Amino acid sequence: MKFLLEEGFSQELIDKLILKYDEGILDIFQIEKNNVIDNIRYLKQLGIKRLEELILFRIELFTKDPEEIKEAFDKPNWKEIVEEINEDVLNIDKV
Repeated sequence: MKFLLEEGFSQELIDKLILKYDEGILDIFQIEKNNVIDNIRYLKQLGIKRLEELILFRIELFTKDPEEIKEAFDKPNWKEIVEEINEDVLNIDKV
C-alpha cells in the first residue's frame, strides 16, 4: 500500500488500514490500485478533504470503477454533497 504514500497519505493511515481490515479486503485494495488512485484523485478534484477518514470508513468505495464514482457525483447538487461529506464522512451514504 505504499502507493498511498505517493498520493500524500501517511504511514499511520496504512497502519490503521492493516489493523482494521482483513487480508482479503487489503488484497483487493492493492489489486485495484489503479482504481484506488483514480478515485482518490477524482474525489480530491471535487474538493473532498476528509479522504483519510473516508478510506478508513469506506475502503470498498475506492476499489470501484472510477466511472461509477463519477456517475454517483454527477448530480446538480454535487457541491452540497461534497460539503456534507467534508462535515461528516458518514454523509457519503447520501451519494
